[in-house]
Amino acid sequence: MNLLINEPPLQVLPSLAVQIGLNDALILQQMHYWAARSNHIFGNRRWIYNSVAEWQKQFPFWSTSTVQRTIDRLVGKELVLVGNFNKLAMDKTHWYTINYEKLKAICDAFSQNDQMQLVKMSESISSDCANPFTQNDQSNTRDYTETTQKNKNSRKQAFDETSPEMVIANFFIGEIRKNRPEFKIPNNLTKWCEDIDKILRIDGMEKTEVCKLIRWVQTNDFWKSNVLSPAKLRKNYDQLVMQMQQELQQQSKKQSISAVTVPQPLIIDLNAGEDIE
Repeated sequence: MNLLINEPPLQVLPSLAVQIGLNDALILQQMHYWAARSNHIFGNRRWIYNSVAEWQKQFPFWSTSTVQRTIDRLVGKELVLVGNFNKLAMDKTHWYTINYEKLKAICDAFSQNDQMQLVKMSESISSDCANPFTQNDQSNTRDYTETTQKNKNSRKQAFDETSPEMVIANFFIGEIRKNRPEFKIPNNLTKWCEDIDKILRIDGMEKTEVCKLIRWVQTNDFWKSNVLSPAKLRKNYDQLVMQMQQELQQQSKKQSISAVTVPQPLIIDLNAGEDIE
């Protein structure tokens, strides 16, 4: 089987993926593709409609829950608007359109940030290299090689104590130790941070949602003994989220039922107010 491109590819700009996450960028790009070809215009916007199952067919490498979660996240960021233009009131099919105004604001902010970084870089180069021509070709080659090697290792060196990856890693350890006080901290948390980075950067998960899932995992009788690292968390992420949501829904139903006040039966004394002989 040839895995090179012989079918319509999914495309996305890396700069957009950096700003909103890879998953979000892929779905947003696909929505833009279909919206540009849509004849359904309401309120000067082109709208498209699709079920989550149909969307999932366009992203066969994702589960339905991942697609649903990504669309919900785009709606939460106000990058995607949801409407209902169905002719039948009982038809609850969701319609979607892209909030291009919000997207433009993100792109403008990204562009401004890029310009600021270029200015800082230029100032730094000017101060550090007052006379760049005094170096010979050999030293330039050596400097380039050293810089390239540092760049390759920069991600590993970026996980300091205040980085989101390290914060989540320490949170994970703390939750595990609530059940296993003897749990040993890994000698090198870099691997943990790298796996958490993949969950955040590649999978597009929110930091608060990851921590919420970690806490739930360590309260679940089965998973608390089977998910003891970010790698295991990422491997089972979709399954864990689905099970957590089901459990939370069941708890919510139980609380709703217990909160219902059962009316006391009305007792009427037929002899009330009468003289008893």
